[in-house]
Amino acid sequence: MKHPLLLIAALTLAGCQFSAPQSLPIIPPADLISACEPLPDFTGKDTQALLTYTVSVAYLYHECEAKQTALAQWSKDINQ
Repeated sequence: MKHPLLLIAALTLAGCQFSAPQSLPIIPPADLISACEPLPDFTGKDTQALLTYTVSVAYLYHECEAKQTALAQWSKDINQ
């Protein structure tokens, strides 16, 4: 009677395994997770100021788009 209980105890303990240690979180590069620059308000009064404003907003948009694309590519590469 002693041996079956010992066998059951050994099998029960063998099934209890510790979980794998958690890995450290993967943090993206700081330049990819920083917020995009806010768009400036238009304060000009003539078409030249409007043109300058439009070009600066387009530049900021494309800069932010490039950062978001790089972050998406980094995420894709790290998860493969």
